[in-house]
Amino acid sequence: MKTSNKILIAFAAALILIPVLGMVIVSATQYKTGTYTVDRFQAPDQSDKTFVAKSAGKTAIKINEPFTQVDIEDAKGASIELHLNTDKSFGAKIPDNLKETFDFKVTNGVLKISIKEGAVIDEYRNRAIIMLYAPNLLSLKGNKVNNLHLVTLIDEFNIDLKDCTYFSLSRGEITSTTVVNGDTTDHQAFDQTAIKNLKLNLDHTEFNLADLNINSLDITASNNSVVNINEEGSEDRKALNTSQLNKLKAIFQIRQS
Repeated sequence: MKTSNKILIAFAAALILIPVLGMVIVSATQYKTGTYTVDRFQAPDQSDKTFVAKSAGKTAIKINEPFTQVDIEDAKGASIELHLNTDKSFGAKIPDNLKETFDFKVTNGVLKISIKEGAVIDEYRNRAIIMLYAPNLLSLKGNKVNNLHLVTLIDEFNIDLKDCTYFSLSRGEITSTTVVNGDTTDHQAFDQTAIKNLKLNLDHTEFNLADLNINSLDITASNNSVVNINEEGSEDRKALNTSQLNKLKAIFQIRQS
């Protein structure tokens, strides 16, 4: 066999073997004796659940006055992911790079969140993540939010939104799987959001509800608001505009104003 042909064959064999060897090395690293790995999705960061715990990459802001309500007075088109946590402390955590962008002030038991003039956070894939902490949170008001996603575990809650382009609620299940020696030893599922009784007032706002078990949902919609509902366990979506909402009165308490 010619030397040139031997070189070509050797090169082709290398192209085949290198990825295979790479797979073997990864497998050996992940599943060697006594090694624990977590796959699928990362479990929630427990440091975010309480205000006193230090969260990596986030600035903690202590709020000295008590509050039970939250008001985003003028979001200026920002996209926000809001986490509401029941905690004995009053405070907020925001990404380090946004600590100069948001301001928090309490007036008559209402935490007012304002956004610095000129700030641009409209991209929904890079929503500003704001974590709030209080013993008892009752309601949220928002105005001119581009994209709002709420994450909370709470029994009773009221939400009042105006000129919100897209507001979403979903169970947001996170699965944590622990593997030892290639065998699954622990599998846990966490619901990020659960609200038993929810009351919504929507003004020129689109609301999207997906795979979230709610005991009582009370919606008042006006000014061309849209409600999209994915019933739990179903992939079929019901898209309803203001004039169609009365068709669901038998299922949910929905009113038009």
